[in-house]
Amino acid sequence: MRSTILGHSGSSYSTASNSCPSSNSGYSSGSASAVAQECLCLGNQELKRIARGMVSDGYTRRMVQAFDGASYAPPSKHGGSPDHALDNWFSELDVDWVLQIHDEQGLRRLLQDKPATTTRDLADKWIRALTVIAASITELLFAFHTTPAVVLFGKASITELFDVVDVIITVLEEEKLQIVLDMFTCVYIASHMFTPFVVSPQAQSIFNEIGGLLERQGNLLSEIIASTMEEVRTVLVKEHDSWVIEIPRGGGEVHKSQQHSVHHGLRSIHDECTNINAKLCTEPQH
Repeated sequence: MRSTILGHSGSSYSTASNSCPSSNSGYSSGSASAVAQECLCLGNQELKRIARGMVSDGYTRRMVQAFDGASYAPPSKHGGSPDHALDNWFSELDVDWVLQIHDEQGLRRLLQDKPATTTRDLADKWIRALTVIAASITELLFAFHTTPAVVLFGKASITELFDVVDVIITVLEEEKLQIVLDMFTCVYIASHMFTPFVVSPQAQSIFNEIGGLLERQGNLLSEIIASTMEEVRTVLVKEHDSWVIEIPRGGGEVHKSQQHSVHHGLRSIHDECTNINAKLCTEPQH
């Protein structure tokens, strides 16, 4: 049994295990999207290098073949199903838990069973997995196999990851804005990995569907970021009303400081997306 690419040091791809900072990495919640910024740099270097290794040694192609073969084969008691193929793939990516939870209660049970694991940890794994999936699928398409099977496998993988986004966000308490921003940034990066390829009409249709998935998920996360910022603003307004009563001579300096922090947060989101787009535009292509 292979160990996971992004989880255990025994894997041949384990150099990514510490690629992106975890919740204990020393980054403060006020830093500018530490995990996503790190994944942006490493997604263009280390994680893409790992994705190329997965393609060159045939691992990704074997996963595609297992998924494709199971899609047309009758159900088997020995794991011969597309779900089983995805389970092996997600286990290697250290996100097999994605296929095991279906609702908020399922995720909370997972966190209870693994008290050392936080929602931040799971979000970080989700971010790394999406980066590697997008990079490996596009690398495989570019290098060897512009077939519908590859694109279908990529679509199935990304769809499963996106199915748990709402569940993850529902249980977020601390660092909600930062985590959602990290996830949004990673989706934004992944969408730019799927640049146009010369593929068959059938594959192109599925390829376009993946682009649509990424765009919709990015829009949903963007809406959550906006609503979270509005929640923060509402809290600050209520606190300001309290300060007006309790500290009539305070002049509102504390509120102004907090309000400035909110505006700074919004500006940081805009600046970060601008910086990401600039880096993506200047990044050398294959």
